[in-house]
Amino acid sequence: MKRIPGQHERHGFTLLLTLVTLILLASIMVQFQLDTTVHLRASSYRADQIQCRYAAESALVIAGQLIKDKLKQSQETKTNVSLPSSSPDTEDDKALLQAMEDLMGSDMTEEPNQLGDPNEENPNDYSEDFLFDAERDKLPPYIFLKKTIKIGKAEVDIEIQDENSKFPVFWILYSPYQKQAKYVDDALETLAELLETNYSAYKDTIQYTRDIGRPLAVPEPDRYLQQRKYTRGSRKGQTSWRYTRSRRTISTRRSARNAGKQPKTLSPEELQSQQYQKMGMFATEWNHQFKHGELKESLGSRLENRPGTFNDYLGYWGNQRININTAPREVIEAAFKPIGMTPELAQAIVTHRKEVSLGRGTINLKKLEDIDTSIKVDDEIHQAIRYLALPASDTFSIRIKARLGRARYNLTSGMYKSRNGKIINHAIIPGE
Repeated sequence: MKRIPGQHERHGFTLLLTLVTLILLASIMVQFQLDTTVHLRASSYRADQIQCRYAAESALVIAGQLIKDKLKQSQETKTNVSLPSSSPDTEDDKALLQAMEDLMGSDMTEEPNQLGDPNEENPNDYSEDFLFDAERDKLPPYIFLKKTIKIGKAEVDIEIQDENSKFPVFWILYSPYQKQAKYVDDALETLAELLETNYSAYKDTIQYTRDIGRPLAVPEPDRYLQQRKYTRGSRKGQTSWRYTRSRRTISTRRSARNAGKQPKTLSPEELQSQQYQKMGMFATEWNHQFKHGELKESLGSRLENRPGTFNDYLGYWGNQRININTAPREVIEAAFKPIGMTPELAQAIVTHRKEVSLGRGTINLKKLEDIDTSIKVDDEIHQAIRYLALPASDTFSIRIKARLGRARYNLTSGMYKSRNGKIINHAIIPGE
């Protein structure tokens, strides 16, 4: 059989073309599979991220109800009682739950775990083991409640901090001691010394507080402590503190009366609401500066002999008074130093409240007047501390961390108890 010239070359070219085509098709198929896998993983991550966000927002609702239930339990002075369920019992609770339902597309009043399969643990079922004793569990003194729960498929850490157990940053803006900043500056310096932190932490706290707070125009309190010096009688030369109305408030009302108009001063409820709203904005900026600014270097270093950082002992969510039953000795000693608080008296207060009850969050001294008989406080300190301290906290910060797979979502929020007893959320700082 006669060979056709060039036939061998054509067969070789066809084979080469076929191999190249197969390689290209295989590459395309591999790339397609890789792209599909990446898109599936990305979609799964986005779905987990959305569930984490919804779980964190749901946990925020739960945290508000926990605060309400815990305060109610403390007022009733009952021990070893399970916390009641968080079913909505007021119009505000129902409105808050309805807002969450709109976000989540589910009926939270019937089934809180609509984001995933039902879990064995229901986040609405709380028991007394939810509460922690700071000494028993080695928690910092400013921790109010702490728990890990499951909402849907996500695990959520809820940490509620008692802002009234911290030094009020609000005092740096408006000193309660005769409106004189030197008293608060000295008290804050004492706190830095007691916590054994660096000097820059004290200076930066004062500087950043005034730099952030002044542009916000936080409403001024209508009352403050005034020191009176006796010039006659048996108490000549002695001093005492009294609670008096701000001169600005008095002059405003006097000017309005002279003009024949009704004074346009804020009611106590309106003043409280505006102060907390402004301090919520303050806390938002403070957190931003702490995470991304220079504050973290000076305030974020761990304390050597105590849990937490110096920043953890600063209440920047709007509290104006200190909880005498939960504040650590260092805060009590430093904050009340201008009215004559001594280290011995501060330690006596802490010791006394431990002897009364070891329950975390329980009101140990139902009325601050009990300090007179049990700790032997003189009249001057007794009268002044009644306006600077309180027996039960009214300001809280909530830190929520939700996780599902590789997805994470954090929320930080501030809540306060209004004068009519409602728990109001005055700021939310979304995380990542």
